[in-house]
Amino acid sequence: MKHGICCGPETAGARMKKKQPIMMSPCPRIHVPGFRECVKMSCKTLWAVGIVLVMLAAAGMAGPAGSEKGPAKGPTKKPGATTKPAFGEMGISGFHQVLKGGLPPVKRKHRALRYTSKLTQAFYVHVPAVARTETLGIFAFISNRDVQNLPPGYAKMLKVNELIFISPAGCGNKRLISRRGGLTVLGVLKLMQTYRIDPKRVYISGYSGGGRAGTMTAFYHSELFTGAMPMCGAMFPKRLADKKVSAYSYFPLGERDFQAARKRVRFALITGRKDYRYPFVKGLYEQGFKKYGFNALFCDIPGMNHFIATPAAVQRALNWVEGKTPAKKTGG
Repeated sequence: MKHGICCGPETAGARMKKKQPIMMSPCPRIHVPGFRECVKMSCKTLWAVGIVLVMLAAAGMAGPAGSEKGPAKGPTKKPGATTKPAFGEMGISGFHQVLKGGLPPVKRKHRALRYTSKLTQAFYVHVPAVARTETLGIFAFISNRDVQNLPPGYAKMLKVNELIFISPAGCGNKRLISRRGGLTVLGVLKLMQTYRIDPKRVYISGYSGGGRAGTMTAFYHSELFTGAMPMCGAMFPKRLADKKVSAYSYFPLGERDFQAARKRVRFALITGRKDYRYPFVKGLYEQGFKKYGFNALFCDIPGMNHFIATPAAVQRALNWVEGKTPAKKTGG
């Protein structure tokens, strides 16, 4: 009979069940993972291994010499390495949990929108790397997709105009306007709490179905947005002469909100003749915005298809919204 600590069938537990005496040999056997057989080690060897393990554990807990805080946690920062800017700082670009600190108060709520959200809701935010003392504007964007990054070329345009770009994630065309518009409003209000914002330069935009949602949100919150620049899609809250255009663009709105938007918001509708929505956008501009006396511009961009507007096209619309360019030199 073999003695010692072993992983074989004749273990100490097995012998106890058989009521056999347990005898420990001076050279016990231990099981080493990866080996089928047990390894025989002398007692001196076992004592030596144990002492080494204890010393290694003590050295790991003590940390470097002269330190009382123990081992450093996480990777060590390399010399010259820079940390990624966080929300609230300048020069950020990426997805951030803008609402993490708490939902901003909404002084004037519209029943068509929902102003509730998880604090982990993601927003794509781009803040140009300008001086912290600068007062910035906001370019809010509602996408037709659930995930929207910064469109190509927009970084330079935003920096030149000192605008912050913000777009809520999970707000594509399959989402309700109550969610798309409500989250955009919450994101904009959070930016106004975090950065130095000029309230006269808070704009909303969007592409395709996002452009329609952005137009509606501008009507719902004319006290917040001073300009709207929808791309390849728009809406108007009145029944129009053309039934097809009216079916595409109509949404209900109270007369008070209608008149407030007519006085406060400047609308620049961006599209092009290759856009399949061109006839509808042009129709609602002529039969709606123009007929009812809105501060509106129809931006007919040469060669533009049904796609997100180029930075140059946005700049044209922005120049008119901010009163830098007369309508006759900008519109088509």
